[in-house]
Amino acid sequence: MKKFCLLIELAEKLGIFLAISLVRLAPIPPAIPQLVWVRALPRSDLKNLKKLSFFGFFRILILLFISSSCVFATELKGGVSFNTDSAREYLQDGQTDSVDISGPYSFQNSSNVQKMVYSYNNDGVVIGITVQYKNESNKAYIYGKNNNLMYVDKYDKSVNIYPHRGYRYNLDGKLILSSLTVSKKEQFRFSPDGKLIAHSINGVIYDENGKIIGTGK
Repeated sequence: MKKFCLLIELAEKLGIFLAISLVRLAPIPPAIPQLVWVRALPRSDLKNLKKLSFFGFFRILILLFISSSCVFATELKGGVSFNTDSAREYLQDGQTDSVDISGPYSFQNSSNVQKMVYSYNNDGVVIGITVQYKNESNKAYIYGKNNNLMYVDKYDKSVNIYPHRGYRYNLDGKLILSSLTVSKKEQFRFSPDGKLIAHSINGVIYDENGKIIGTGK
């Protein structure tokens, strides 16, 4: 409570100082010095000025607090940003070069399937299916056109949480690709040795020098 009173007293003094400074800047008759004009104010006016300046300054403090809170809220909503170097470093921190592969080696649509996405060639022919099974939100299985398993993607968290890291392994359990999905609209892909394969933003694909190399979904 004592600290609060000291803060109020400080705010009051600062408010009076600001008010007098503003009065000094206000246009006055040239024949009357500014300090004389301030001293010439009736005592009741000075009392009101003191009261108004305090509440005015207190309102400024509240507005500053609210605006700073809004800035922090915006930053939290904005999420994490990455460049090529920081994305590469972040992926390599969680990278495992080989794993044991297990799971459905042949795809059959069943009630155990949570989600599946088809891949097509330029002629509209299905060339692969990416499948997520129930209770495996951190893993995806990639099947070829003959419904046989080709790759397994393992994620450090649910694919519905951003950003998340993904590591693709072949059937021998060897790492062949890593990816950092920053958001629904941005993703980095690297080779196992850390070379950038693609950086896609809003469907536009860039190389490591920022040159557009293609488009895609």
